[in-house]
Amino acid sequence: MKVPLRDTEKNGDRYLVRYYMEGFRQPQRDNVYDALIDLSNRVCIDFKEVLSINKVDNIIHMKGPSMGASCSMYIGRNSDGSPQTMKLGRGCIQLGIVQHEMLHALGMDHEHNRPDRDVQWLNIEVNSQLEICLIPIF
Repeated sequence: MKVPLRDTEKNGDRYLVRYYMEGFRQPQRDNVYDALIDLSNRVCIDFKEVLSINKVDNIIHMKGPSMGASCSMYIGRNSDGSPQTMKLGRGCIQLGIVQHEMLHALGMDHEHNRPDRDVQWLNIEVNSQLEICLIPIF
């Protein structure tokens, strides 16, 4: 079960989110840093890189291009506090994509998955309809 960001370290009005990077070359690391600094300037969240990871850390484990080719991240953190895995494969080390995946890690989903939106199925291409899913309101 995934849960949104909660019970995270807080410094005043800002939250601290830790991340660990694996499989990145230095220019790619710099692009990730730039994306997180830009995001931090827009929201009340600070990001801090950690140099080690263990199975109970409530951190985001970023896997870079040398670890695979996909761009993906589950929505929200793991309920058991174990590290979340963010995949930033080849072609994913761009400001908008890094921020997009980080926002997933923080619990944000795509706008089209909102439970209160009105889907006009006739306006959606048949091949894209499988990407649309309603998330129930609890």
